[in-house]
Amino acid sequence: NIVLVGRLPRTVSACDELVARALAQPKKWEELGAVSSGKDAAQYRAQAFREEVLHQEMQLVVYQTSEADARAERTILRRQQKNVIKAEKDAKKLTRLVFTCVPDAQRDLDAFILAQRGKLLRITGQVTTRQVLTPAPRGRPKKGMPRAMQERVELSIVVENDVEAAATAIQEENCFVLVNTAKEDLSARELIRIYKDQSLVETRFPFLKSPEWADVFFIKTPHRLEALGYVLMIALLVWSLWERRVRLNLLDSGEAPLKDTTGYKKKSPTAAVNCHIMRGIKLVRLRNGPSCSPWQLAEPLTTEQSRVIRFSGEVSKRWRLAAGAENQPKLTDG
Repeated sequence: NIVLVGRLPRTVSACDELVARALAQPKKWEELGAVSSGKDAAQYRAQAFREEVLHQEMQLVVYQTSEADARAERTILRRQQKNVIKAEKDAKKLTRLVFTCVPDAQRDLDAFILAQRGKLLRITGQVTTRQVLTPAPRGRPKKGMPRAMQERVELSIVVENDVEAAATAIQEENCFVLVNTAKEDLSARELIRIYKDQSLVETRFPFLKSPEWADVFFIKTPHRLEALGYVLMIALLVWSLWERRVRLNLLDSGEAPLKDTTGYKKKSPTAAVNCHIMRGIKLVRLRNGPSCSPWQLAEPLTTEQSRVIRFSGEVSKRWRLAAGAENQPKLTDG
């Protein structure tokens, strides 16, 4: 009873079959345009199907994107060229062989052509026979002794790029299939929007998997491991809220983007960028006998560090209204 929205793996045979069906009927594409607001956002088009996959009926939508066109073309043409070089070497070895009969030569030729299937190559070959003189016997031959003739069976093979297959492969590379296991179908635009929103969760995984957390704890009992998981989830929540606050307050201020430690400008800085900016702060205090002075900065904060602290404050009222959170309890700053 769990509804899943995700990408259908290429390892499932239905994926390639659906992509091939969609490419075979170009008039059925639904033009979606851009699904995000970026200036260079990719353009999408889609075809929807309802099929039974892995013994379950589900909605399957094939998408073709314009974003990967150039990258896919370079990758596939590079792979095709490597296949040509290797196939030519193997073909050269075969053409040097001398076969005893035509069936043996034809068998090796068929096996070679079969091995190149799916490598975006066009292989043409044929078995040829010609009459040649038998090797001369050892020693001095008798005067006027005729030389016998024998049949020589050889292969001739030509390896070429399959331009049409490469063009089809480039189109297939720019396609992917999304799955919706719900009983009711979603529009193609709504489905890809839901799928893309999942990346907001996936970008949090590196925080939980960081060796800074995973390598410093030794947990003996399952309930303590579960408790540690909840602590890390709470820490991740605070981390995400900090990132959200800085981003919204930076946008609301109208100021220039934050500069990270490498000098790059960040319009939507992540919490990791904010953390890098805040690194290197030194605190000192003076010890005078049993008493100590309060902690204080060893040197003034940089401009970007001061901005991060300022943007970490309470989110402005208009953002709370947009989020529908004006009547919810406010988080304390700290």
